[in-house]
Formats: sequence, structure tokens, C-alpha cells
Amino acid sequence: MLIQAKLRSTQCVITALVAFCTGSLAAADWQATLSKEPPGNFPALRPLHASYRFGWSGFTAATAEVRFAKPSEDRFQFDGTGRTIGLVKALWKFDVNHRAVASAETLHPIETQQTENYRSKKIVTNRWTLKQAARAFYDACSAVIKRCEELCRRKKGSLLIS
Repeated sequence: MLIQAKLRSTQCVITALVAFCTGSLAAADWQATLSKEPPGNFPALRPLHASYRFGWSGFTAATAEVRFAKPSEDRFQFDGTGRTIGLVKALWKFDVNHRAVASAETLHPIETQQTENYRSKKIVTNRWTLKQAARAFYDACSAVIKRCEELCRRKKGSLLIS
């Protein structure tokens, strides 16, 4: 009974990931929904430093850290890092570093760079479009889901043997 509950929770996580990744592709055409009205009277963006842990059932699979700042009067900067850790890293190594600089006045991108390190390859992306970013995110989510499904099948098969 405990094994079935764990398998159900894993299936829920996989379903949530699929739904999230599919929704991110649908949001790729968000620019068409913007109005031409001038911006509202919003307060200035404040600096942010945040750390995240990703996992399930108390098991941490990955960590991430993000920083948002205004290094000069005319620019915003976002830096983020993420990586799988522990047992998950042994199964699926993934390290990512991301840096983006945008105009403080228009919020248009000035510079973007992302470096992804997998076990056997490194991908460096510079100045990509939103559509490319959404596709890369979708592909990364798909890879995680496929790996989780494979692990679930292996685990289920080993439970049947025992």
C-alpha cells in the first residue's frame, strides 16, 4: 500500500510537470496580448536574492539561486544558477548558469547568456528569442519527465520481482 502511494505521488509530479511545460509553450505568443497604453504608476523594482530547493517527499533533487539587481541607472541584471544534486545528479547531471541584462527604461533585453552543462555536452546560448527560450524550457522539462517515467518503470518492475 505504501508503494502504491509513492507511485501515485510520482505520477502526480510527472503530470504536473507535463501540464506546466505544455502551458509554457502556449504562452510563447504573449507579446500579442500587450497593450500600447503607457505603463502604470508602479514603484521601482527592488533587488532580490532568492534560493530554491526542488524535490519531492522531503528529498531534494536540485537547487537554484537567483539574483536581480540594478547595477546602473539604465540597466537591470538577472543572474541565476541551478543544478541537480546528490543521487539525482548521479542519474541526470544538469548545471545551468544564466545572465540577462535589460534596459531599465524599456525592459528590452540587451544581453542574454545561458550555459547548460550536461554529463557529456555543454550548450552555450547567447541572445535567444522568447520562442527559442520557451522551446528550450519545454525540451528540458520533457527530458526530466522521460527520465522520471523511466525510473518509475524500473522501480515498478523491481517491485514486481520482489
